[in-house]
Amino acid sequence: MFLGVEYQIDGKPVRVATGMLGMSLPVATRGGGFRLIPMGQGEPFVDQSPGLFQGWPPGDTVTLEMLGKPTGLWQKWRSRPVKIAVACFFDTDDLGYSRRHNLKPGEWLQGALLEKKTFERVYFVIVPQRGTAPSDDSWWPRVVSAANRTQ
Repeated sequence: MFLGVEYQIDGKPVRVATGMLGMSLPVATRGGGFRLIPMGQGEPFVDQSPGLFQGWPPGDTVTLEMLGKPTGLWQKWRSRPVKIAVACFFDTDDLGYSRRHNLKPGEWLQGALLEKKTFERVYFVIVPQRGTAPSDDSWWPRVVSAANRTQ
């Protein structure tokens, strides 16, 4: 099961667990840097044009399959792919022990960026682990790279 990620800010490690509210993730920019964007569901916001109280999709992950559907919640938000710049991610093995998976240089986790007016949220894109049948515990983040596009 996917547990979270680790990245560095000013040389200090930052760990973000899935399900934590109020956390931000480093999203790569076209200029080679990154900017911190709030992760997943957060505080509801007021859409000033119609005056509606709205919220974000639940959780902080979305399956690649859900993003590929032509209609649905994720298309409403006009999600777009982004690269989440982290050093590693964590999951659990069959016995419940935590495992660290370091990313190589040039690898990122794929994210889905949702925007509404001036508000943004980024969600992890998850896929079934290789060699496993999809179940609640077999999902982990999708790793992308410049060399082979996906893993």
